[in-house]
Amino acid sequence: MKRQLVSFVARFVKQHPKLQIKTSFCQHEHGCLYNIIEGLVRSFGIAYTMKALFGLISALLTKNKKISKGSLILDAFIGIDTLKFASFPTVYCLIQKTLICGCRHLTKQDIKIMSFVSGFSGGFVSLSLIEESKRKNWALYLLTRSMDTMFNSLINKNIVAKRSYYYIIFMAIEVLVTAYAFGCENDCLEDYMLKFYARFGNENQCELDERKCWHERVKRQFENKQ
Repeated sequence: MKRQLVSFVARFVKQHPKLQIKTSFCQHEHGCLYNIIEGLVRSFGIAYTMKALFGLISALLTKNKKISKGSLILDAFIGIDTLKFASFPTVYCLIQKTLICGCRHLTKQDIKIMSFVSGFSGGFVSLSLIEESKRKNWALYLLTRSMDTMFNSLINKNIVAKRSYYYIIFMAIEVLVTAYAFGCENDCLEDYMLKFYARFGNENQCELDERKCWHERVKRQFENKQ
């Protein structure tokens, strides 16, 4: 009965004339409005399921006796963190798809720059919905992916030849910057990066404190010169 109901609703939605309207530039199978709704449902469903399952597993494995497992399980499914996490890709999908299809309907043409505008707008609004500490993680991940995308675009356009050692060079440059910051400006690094380099370089706390004092002295000298 449930399958028949779901099938009927899906068939009704797909066949509704208002949901079948799209421009000649749109490559999605059904109409623009249907494409937006489908994207919202999928984005929210996937993100919500992932966050809820992760919270459920964490609740079952927790050993904290001060908080009951029942409240943790309930929070995993209807908690604010779960809903915020699910809203991140949902809002992005809504803004990105709406702006692109809306621009095509209004201008009757496919303006390439709207892909950048819609992506920027969707990313800006969706990232503002999550905590600042988590924004850094998403920003770092998306930054590296965007650099990789631009590099692949240059390869596809035959502007840059594809070489296997290019990624080694990119990695070396990134390590060069962070290693310099650890040696000369470690207040620019996050705590986890400082701990990583301290373990990697086999430095103890005394050496780290001595380095910190040296950094502060150099910083004061630089400020006095200004």
